[in-house]
Amino acid sequence: MKSLRAGIPAFALALAALLPSSAWAKEVAVAPFIAKGGLDPLIALNITSLVSSELDFASEYDGAVQLEEKPAGLSVACLSQAACLKKIGAATGKDHLVAGSVAPAGDQYELYMVLFDTSSGAYVRKKSYKVETTPEKMADSMTGVVSELITGKSSQSAVREATVADDFDMFEEEFEFADDEPVNTTIALPGNSSA
Repeated sequence: MKSLRAGIPAFALALAALLPSSAWAKEVAVAPFIAKGGLDPLIALNITSLVSSELDFASEYDGAVQLEEKPAGLSVACLSQAACLKKIGAATGKDHLVAGSVAPAGDQYELYMVLFDTSSGAYVRKKSYKVETTPEKMADSMTGVVSELITGKSSQSAVREATVADDFDMFEEEFEFADDEPVNTTIALPGNSSA
C-alpha cells in the first residue's frame, strides 16, 4: 500500500504537466484605459469597466480585477514597452494585465488594447478595434472584442467554427404503416390472462 501512495504524487505531477496551460485558470488585472485626443476620461473609464466585466466572465480567467487608479508610469508610450508593463503587472500580483487607450475616430471610438503576461514579461496580444459610440452597441460588441483579445480569433471566425451544418434531413425518414395490419385493441388487465 505504501508504494501505491508514493506513486500518487508523481502521477499527479505527470498529469499536471500534460494538461494544457489553459486548464489552470489565471487572474487578470485591468488598468484604466487612457483617454486620447480630447476624449472624456469618463468614456475611457466606462470602456475599462466593460472590458473588466467581460474578462470576469471569461472561462480563461478565475477573475478580473479592475484597478481603481491609473498605475504610476502608465502612459501611451508605456503600452509599447514590455519593461514598463511588466513593472505595472508585477505590482498587481496578477498573471496577466490588460491595458489600453481610447480615442475618438469619427462616429466611433478607436480602442487599442494589450494583453500582457506579467510573469514572462511578454505580450500575449496587441489589438486595435473600432467600437460604436452608443452605449448599447458598444456593450454588445465588447464580448467579441475581449474574446478576440484573449484567443486571437475574431468573432466572425469563431462564429464560422461554431456553426453546425443543417443536418435535419436525417430526421425526415418517413414511417409507413400498412393499413391491413391488425391492431390489437384489447387491454390486458391484472388478473385477466386472456389478453
